[in-house]
Amino acid sequence: MLRRNSRRSGFQDALGPALSEMRELTADFTGELSEAGEAMKTLDGQAGKLSRSLSTSLRTAFDR
Repeated sequence: MLRRNSRRSGFQDALGPALSEMRELTADFTGELSEAGEAMKTLDGQAGKLSRSLSTSLRTAFDR
C-alpha cells in the first residue's frame, strides 16, 4: 500500500505542473472564445443595420 501511495504521489508530482498549465491555457482559450463571440454579435448587429439602411435607400431611390 505504501508503494501504491508513493507511486501515486510521483504521478501527481510529475503531472501537477502540466495540469496546472493546461488549466491556465483552457481558461485563456475560453476567454478568447467569449471575446470572439461578443465581436461576432456586434458585427451581426452592424451588418443588420447596414442591410436595412441599404434596403431603405434603394427603395427610396426606386420610388422616386
